[in-house]
Amino acid sequence: MVDDLLAREKDISHVSDAVAIAIDFENRTRTFYQALQERVTNKHLVDLLEFLASEELSHVDHLKSFGKTQDSSAVPDDAQAAFKRKVEEVMVKVSGEVEPTAEQIQLLLGAMRVERQAEDLYRELAHRFANDTEIAGFFALLAAFERTHYDLLDGIFAQVDDFRMQS
Repeated sequence: MVDDLLAREKDISHVSDAVAIAIDFENRTRTFYQALQERVTNKHLVDLLEFLASEELSHVDHLKSFGKTQDSSAVPDDAQAAFKRKVEEVMVKVSGEVEPTAEQIQLLLGAMRVERQAEDLYRELAHRFANDTEIAGFFALLAAFERTHYDLLDGIFAQVDDFRMQS
């Protein structure tokens, strides 16, 4: 997924190119999470993957709105607070309930890589459009959302490590 993304990143000459590439990436990431849901048996991991897939769809909606207006109000002011509440709810739901198998750990690591790639993409786009604070700010916000997804997945590993150390 990342090789194609890096190749396309060089073709960005206008914000509409950046939005199109980001929408494609978000859609592919959502499909990735939906495929992972079929491979895990732990209900709490399935819930986590459903949440992440829905987040990618939300990002697509933000990107489409932003692509039309190039106005950061494409992401409502309360979106970050609502997002943080959702992340906390998911963490409470999976807290102490996830003991992934070796295969599921590999899948979660793959999910973490995808989230890091998304964060890197948005940081690069924010940098590329640094001369326009509206565009740069929008992409920086999406990078922050992706970082939170990464941290959420990383939190699963922290829980597993804590559980194993206590046993």
